[in-house]
Order: sequence, then C-alpha cells, then structure tokens
Amino acid sequence: MIRRMFLTVLCLMWLTACTAADVPTPTLMQSAEWQEGNASIVLSLPENWAWNLIDENADETPDGGICFYPEDDPTADTVVRITKGFGVCGTGLTTEQITLAGGNKVTSYAWDGNEPSLYCFHDAPGEYLAELSLDDEQRKEYYGIVMQILASAQLGGDVIRASTAVLLTGYTEDEGTRILPEYDMERCVWVVEIHIKKNTGFRLWYTYEVSADGKTVTKTYDIKEGKET
Repeated sequence: MIRRMFLTVLCLMWLTACTAADVPTPTLMQSAEWQEGNASIVLSLPENWAWNLIDENADETPDGGICFYPEDDPTADTVVRITKGFGVCGTGLTTEQITLAGGNKVTSYAWDGNEPSLYCFHDAPGEYLAELSLDDEQRKEYYGIVMQILASAQLGGDVIRASTAVLLTGYTEDEGTRILPEYDMERCVWVVEIHIKKNTGFRLWYTYEVSADGKTVTKTYDIKEGKET
C-alpha cells in the first residue's frame, strides 16, 4: 500500500514537471544599465536578448534610457526611459493599475480597444516609462518575457520609494486627506504635499521634504503659519 502511494506521488511529480516544461520561463542572466545624473535604470535580460542605450538627444526619444529586444527580432523592441514631463491624450484611452511579479507597480495605457503599449511606473523616484513596440505576432511570442523584464526593473538606485517618503511624514491618505509626493531629482529630495479637505474643498495644508535615504524629514510649509517654515 505504501509502495503504491509512493509510486503515485512520483507519477504526479513527473507530470507536473512535464507540464512546467511545456511553458518554459526564461532565466534572466544579463544586466542592462543606464545612469544619467541622479536617474538610473537597471534591467535583467535573458541571454538571447540584446540591448542598447538610447540617445536622450534624439528627436524620437527625448529622454535617456534602455532599448531591449530579442537578438533574432530587433523590431520587437521595448524602451524603458526617464521622462521630464509625462502626459497622454484621453481620447479612446483605457488605463489599468497593475502590480508586476517583482512588486513594481505600473499603470497601463491602451488606445481604441488595442492592447496596452505604454506603462508608467509608480512609487519610483522620478517618472519612468516603458513603451512596447510589438505587433500582434510579436506580442504573442514576447509579451510574457517583456513583462518579466519590466518586473525586474530597478529604478532610481537606492533612493527610497514614494510610499516610504509618505509614510515618514506620518500622514496617510483617506477621504479627507490627499497626499502628492514628487521627487526633486536635482536636489535629491522627496517633496510631499499634504492636502486637507475642509468646507471649501481640498487645500494644501503641509509640505514636507524627505531626504533620498529617508533619514531626514523637514516640514517646509504649514498653513497655520501661512508661510514656508
């Protein structure tokens, strides 16, 4: 009886292994890195993928970053870049907030019923975008790998995340509080605005600056005093 149960378990393990082998997950082996000033991007890529730095002065890609693609299909490329001012047109636009396998949070952007082609990272120190250039066939073949690569993204180096900077101010967002964190890349500080809802609506109540390492938290504006502190 015990021998029969043992053989049954072995068979189930073998079947599970075969099923997993039918859908291989590529091993991320090489590192793609870009840095400019206080901005940085690090991605992990499979061995059979290639990458290059994009020219931040080029007209088609005004901000610096990394372009990666399969070695045997360079047209199936994805660009991850820093941006100095992000905005999209709302006509025919659909958005969705997603948490990737590695914990990175992004918002996807799709137009006119098509699959998403643009992703904006949240919680990072700065505005980082991922732009996919995949046709229908390329998407079927590479989309899963691309999303795995985006899940591996390390953005902004050791700078604390926006959620951590907000936590250090001692405030949390609720129905009566709106919190707007923004990373000042030149000064390397998080600027966190606390908006409180009163009779006339939300109004800026406090502003805090949180250092890049999270060790210093300074209140720079207090509405009670009516001026910067």
